[in-house]
Amino acid sequence: MKCLKCNRAFDEELLINTEIGLVCGQCIEEELGVKADNKLDRTCDVCGKETGVLVVEGERQVCTECLEGELLKKLSIEKIEIKDKIIYTFEHHNLALLPWSIYRKSLSKPPILITLDYHTDTIFAFRHYIYTLFGHLPYKDFHSKSENLISKINFNDLNSIEWSALYLNNDEHIQASLLSNVISEVFGLTYIGDSSRNKKIHLLFKYDSYEKEDINKAIEFNALMFILDEIKKFYPNIIKNNVITSNYILDIDCDYFLSQKSLKPKDIRIFYNLIKNAGIITIAKESSFVSINKENHNYEKKNKNFDSQFILDELLQHIENALA
Repeated sequence: MKCLKCNRAFDEELLINTEIGLVCGQCIEEELGVKADNKLDRTCDVCGKETGVLVVEGERQVCTECLEGELLKKLSIEKIEIKDKIIYTFEHHNLALLPWSIYRKSLSKPPILITLDYHTDTIFAFRHYIYTLFGHLPYKDFHSKSENLISKINFNDLNSIEWSALYLNNDEHIQASLLSNVISEVFGLTYIGDSSRNKKIHLLFKYDSYEKEDINKAIEFNALMFILDEIKKFYPNIIKNNVITSNYILDIDCDYFLSQKSLKPKDIRIFYNLIKNAGIITIAKESSFVSINKENHNYEKKNKNFDSQFILDELLQHIENALA
């Protein structure tokens, strides 16, 4: 890697991430008026740890991990660690862009997304934002504006991720993530929504009805086998003994579960495999949609305890059990 100021080559850990890009310690010292032969302090002003790469923000220097933590807190995203597995929970699904981007930075190529969601969530990125600004537009104009906004998403730039996550609607994050190289392909189960024209999205409409017998099988062995079988069609070499061997994110929307029984499958093996081998797990609570589904489908209408928090707690218990 080269310093953007002096153009000399350095190992990446010896460069500091500034507003203009990666700059060597000596150039930073000269900019700050420090003697070049002095060793630059590489201590994060937030956590106090010494680190190779720091971001200079005004008068403070902060490590990437602390900056990520501050942004997670700002967006009300909770980071939970269970047996070395990182789980991110949040209310609205568009916020998934941030944890997905954090995970993407650790990889040389984008991971697969495995998603379980009542809705497809594959609407064009920034559709709602563009409509708010410009009203109805011809498809060509809308598509051009959408592509322009997507082009500004950079998973290495927390500022761009923060802006994008906030201006995406809660059904636009998948297209945005695919087209910005955050994820590579999408596989999953869903109930309703539009079939995407994007050939990288493979969402299966598993349920032909909303009979209780069907909805109670949300994470049963046979239901999740549909996902693995679909992956095998495209990437037969990454499934071994019903385990995905490639990097992937397991993403769950709480509105996918329409009954208490759907959270208590008889055969949990594939679901636990998905948990154990996921790079990270993201869970969107989407409390309003859980309530709408509860009212519309009537399965748990009289059950006051059945809400997004109940579903989240059940999922976290499954994760603990899977990793035990």
